[in-house]
Amino acid sequence: LIVLGASGLGALIQAAPDLLEVIRWFGVVYLSWFGFRSLRPALTVQTLEVDGASSQENRSSKRKVIATLFAFTYLNPHVYLDTVIFLGSIANQFNEDKWFFVIGAALGSFLWFFTIGFGAKKASKFMSRPIFWKILDFIIAGVMFTVAIILALYSF
Repeated sequence: LIVLGASGLGALIQAAPDLLEVIRWFGVVYLSWFGFRSLRPALTVQTLEVDGASSQENRSSKRKVIATLFAFTYLNPHVYLDTVIFLGSIANQFNEDKWFFVIGAALGSFLWFFTIGFGAKKASKFMSRPIFWKILDFIIAGVMFTVAIILALYSF
């Protein structure tokens, strides 16, 4: 997505203000829905149960995880606003050196998500407690509502 932004997709989207408005309001609705979806389990009593799933359930679960991954990545309007438009417009300010910026941004992104992935393993001792998930759900809901409000009030 960083490469697409630097290649001009961000400029193309900015050149179509109606499309940008559709993306913006889709983002507000999506982020608000996600915030409410995160808030609901945070307000209920939760327990954490671990059971041995069959290999068929694991295959189904892997498909569900991959589908969720792609949905959160490519249906999230914020990823287009931040990665494609924002990073793309910054990259294009470097003219012929923009690909150095793109490489740096891509490496930084990889390092960020790599760290989150392995950091989750280190944090797994905390993740086994239901209170961890309540707090995380409240934080996620707060972030989603904040970004939705900023997106709704932002003047392009």
